[in-house]
Amino acid sequence: MLPIQQIIHECIKGDRAAQKQLYYALVDDLLMVAHRYTRDANFAHDVVQNTFIRIYSNLSMYQPEIASLHTWAKKICVYEAIAFLRKNQKHTVNVSIEDVLIPFKTDHNHENETVETLTAKIQALPDEHRMILNLYFFEEMSHKEIAALLQIQESSSRSRLSRAKDQLRINWKAAFFFLLIKTWIYGS
Repeated sequence: MLPIQQIIHECIKGDRAAQKQLYYALVDDLLMVAHRYTRDANFAHDVVQNTFIRIYSNLSMYQPEIASLHTWAKKICVYEAIAFLRKNQKHTVNVSIEDVLIPFKTDHNHENETVETLTAKIQALPDEHRMILNLYFFEEMSHKEIAALLQIQESSSRSRLSRAKDQLRINWKAAFFFLLIKTWIYGS
């Protein structure tokens, strides 16, 4: 595999092999980012496809002294995911209470169960709350940056983040209560 700067240079020249190397170097991380926003594998693939179109067409403007290629690509992916959600607001995902209150299984370790449960709870949040939560905690954006990106007030960003955290706290307590009831009824 070529060094990343050489891959970028070859991609700018239109080399398909270099574009393929760049794709495989970034695709997994970008799919995770896109899925965090869209909550749907097919929509995430659409977002990633649009992300790569933007990456390839703007690669000559990439400045390695400002950000790493992965950081730059993830930022493009976040913008594409938000644009996708704005354009396709009719494609909301309905989540049932069973999806939110994932019962713990005894055949896995507790760390994986906790991560899976937290991920499900984040995915169950309303789009506007989940988006702010992702931007703030995963993309490490400030409320000022989030407000500019989403074209909202900074105070709206803060209040939506607070509501998202409150909802997560309530859902987490409900899941714990569900686990206690299940344990009490079934014995394990």
